[in-house]
Amino acid sequence: MVAPDRERSGTGHSITVFEPIKVVPNNFPGIKASWTVGGTPVDCVKLAVNRLIDEPVDLVVSGINHGPNLARMSSIPVLYPPPPKECYWASLP
Repeated sequence: MVAPDRERSGTGHSITVFEPIKVVPNNFPGIKASWTVGGTPVDCVKLAVNRLIDEPVDLVVSGINHGPNLARMSSIPVLYPPPPKECYWASLP
């Protein structure tokens, strides 16, 4: 499990570019491995798929937060409907 360290509603395709991304391993009972990431949901997905998880990823869950999903529909809603934008990014090499 890889998740942002705080609420990130409305960040869409945002990635962290000019700052280091802090990755902290966690210990949750019953979960094989987990990390908290100081970045956006897309940062979490890209780090999980390309660096943190050694096995193929079977499932990407996105859009779970305490409040409403505030992202508006993008200009290409067929490819990037919120919140599955992170799922789209997970499918890229």
